[in-house]
Amino acid sequence: MVTTAVGNLEMRVERLEEQVRELQCQLKAARPRGDWRDTYGMFADDDDFEEVIRLGREYRERENRRELELE
Repeated sequence: MVTTAVGNLEMRVERLEEQVRELQCQLKAARPRGDWRDTYGMFADDDDFEEVIRLGREYRERENRRELELE
């Protein structure tokens, strides 16, 4: 019985390791390429730019509060 439990555990760990590898590949593929400075400010003349800035600030503040609550 112990051998079966160890075998099942080994199979589960192998599957988890495979899933982690798949997620790492997906994350790597999703990362933007190039230098962020090439796109910084590219929408500054857009009519909705101030709204984008406001929404980004609200999101960062909300995430910062959430992180503080978790501590």
